[in-house]
Amino acid sequence: MRARLTRTQHTATVEVPFEIVVQIQNNEEIIKEIQARPGLLAREAFTSQPLVASLFPGETTEINLVIALPRTTTSGLYQLPIEIRDENGILGNLMADIQVAPFDDVHLSVTPRVVNSGRKATFVVTATNRGNRSTGISVAASDSGRVLKYEIKPPKAQIVGGQAHAFSVTASRRRPFKGNPVPNAIQIEVASRTSTISETVTFNQKPIIGRGLITTLILAVVIFSWAVIFTKGFQNALSGQASKKSVALSWPAKDAKGNFVTGGQTFDTPNAFGSLSMRLVAESDGRPLPRLIVTATPLTNEGEPVIGSSGEDGFAVLAGLICGSYSLSVSGNGFDDLALPEPFRVFPMDLPVQYPTEVKIVGKTASISGTIAGEDPELINQIQVSLMKDNVSISTTDFTSEAGGAFVLTDLKSPGRYRLTFSAPGFEATQLFQEVAAGETLLIPTVKVQAGLGVIIGTVQDIDGNLLGGASVTAKAGADAIETVTATTGKSLGTFSLAELRSPATYLIQVSLAGYGTQTLTVRVGPGDIAKISPAIVLSKGAGEIRGVITDFVSKKPIGEVAVTASNGAIVSKTISVSADGQYFISGLPSVGSITLTFSKDGYQTTVASVKPLESKTFDVALQPTSVSLTGKVKYSTALVGAKITATSGPISLSTLSTSPDGAFRLDGITPGWWTVTVASKGLLDTTTLVQIGSVTKDLGTLTLEVAP
Repeated sequence: MRARLTRTQHTATVEVPFEIVVQIQNNEEIIKEIQARPGLLAREAFTSQPLVASLFPGETTEINLVIALPRTTTSGLYQLPIEIRDENGILGNLMADIQVAPFDDVHLSVTPRVVNSGRKATFVVTATNRGNRSTGISVAASDSGRVLKYEIKPPKAQIVGGQAHAFSVTASRRRPFKGNPVPNAIQIEVASRTSTISETVTFNQKPIIGRGLITTLILAVVIFSWAVIFTKGFQNALSGQASKKSVALSWPAKDAKGNFVTGGQTFDTPNAFGSLSMRLVAESDGRPLPRLIVTATPLTNEGEPVIGSSGEDGFAVLAGLICGSYSLSVSGNGFDDLALPEPFRVFPMDLPVQYPTEVKIVGKTASISGTIAGEDPELINQIQVSLMKDNVSISTTDFTSEAGGAFVLTDLKSPGRYRLTFSAPGFEATQLFQEVAAGETLLIPTVKVQAGLGVIIGTVQDIDGNLLGGASVTAKAGADAIETVTATTGKSLGTFSLAELRSPATYLIQVSLAGYGTQTLTVRVGPGDIAKISPAIVLSKGAGEIRGVITDFVSKKPIGEVAVTASNGAIVSKTISVSADGQYFISGLPSVGSITLTFSKDGYQTTVASVKPLESKTFDVALQPTSVSLTGKVKYSTALVGAKITATSGPISLSTLSTSPDGAFRLDGITPGWWTVTVASKGLLDTTTLVQIGSVTKDLGTLTLEVAP
């Protein structure tokens, strides 16, 4: 009996089922019962289809194991043993490499929700990491009025998956001397690498002298005053003195309609005072606006302007207004000053006169800036900004990031809560929510995005075009290695698919099949791309093989990543020298006749050679670097004609003269590497320069010679 995994490497997400396929071939006698199950996992974590299989000699079957890892599985690479059992016990283990994908899930709780205190209030913030990897957490606190100071201990922490950490947030402010308790809404935010969550708590700050105490003192003064008055009157009565009463020298006059008139103002009763109430909301999203200043300036009397401020509910009440008409204006930090167009009339009423509509206040434009980080931040340049209201988008604007991933989102309505969506083709969309105060210029932490998983698909056939099933296909990129086999039946015969590949990355693909040569090629998988290998990969069938070492002709050092093609009129095999020692190997070649080998690599001249695999199984080759030119000018006091320029690199020495009237020279045949350039002229000191030559022409600029001593 033989057992194998159709794939040995898998990428898994916790609580998301994935499949491991075990292929079992019976090359012995009848197997009555055989089953496969993953070791180390509880029975409820997987299902097997079929649960038990029976095999006659020569038969092959597959057992599909559908596995869902528990949520508590930490991210990382695991080796999962797959036990193969028959009725007598365990026959052996197959090892599957499971790469568990990380995920973040941070929860926030704050206690207490409301604190009634004097100068400061302390809240306990508990952040729980319900993800499967350690994550960094930072805590911040803010209030819309920015009147509080905050002390956060600790400001940051690293929390292991499944654990919680407590933070202390202390808000403080100078205590008001008198009046009512001042409510302060505090937004506490917890930011992780992928998200930001927040909770709002309240700090009701008590004044030193409360309104109740002030009222008690006033009542005491009034009672005391009346007691003095009654005592004095009683004394006067007993002493026989006549009581006196002071009256005004004149009463307010009445107009033609019988209304009282004073100072140019008309009112219906002698009670000349009233009050007004209005509600202030943000024009951006309709939220109530606290701590804005409302000024009422009288138009029909000589009184002073009356100033009030809005509360947490956005309502502002101005009391003690002499009845008449007023012009109203609103101002506040981060907001455009607003003068209401129509005057407002105050009447003598017990309740405040309500302004007929909500007053919408426009915040100064805000901005959000930051940087995008990822495998290729220049590709992740699409940013969608949505203004939210009650978790519903009410407006959306699209932005594009700058080179290097930097972005600035300008002209944002404020205040507001924004949903930022960072996306690009092939990348997983990343969302975060950000609160912006009126007129705020906000710098947010680096936004990290991740490319989607890539796929490589292709077809394998022989030189006659016949599709080949059962060919082994392996993809490698760094430490990642994934393998599969081409389909053996049906319409998908000869095809393969390598899925769940890390991207962007360049993969080395190696295809082999018993009795055929091995093909090696590279495939670039872009972010989340499906890379199709076209045309089909051709495997040649033959006993011939060639191996060798590829070196640099100048440095004599091995060269890697050289494309090698073997052909006998049609392409029969390809490979790449991938090792650091420059070795290559091609198999499956025809054993008769000649094979043309082509070696190519950027920066080197393409080399073509003819070999006979049957006679020579080893062929080493040295590639000549592509030559470039060395240019420059020579001068003494003026342009110098006839100076000798010599360039040497190891055993190679090239020379020329500066023949141009402006002292210019050009030296061809220079290969990439380090060169020593010496300029000499009779009666002048030689000058020597060490330069590194790349794959393009090098200009040395102007070289100046001096007089010999």
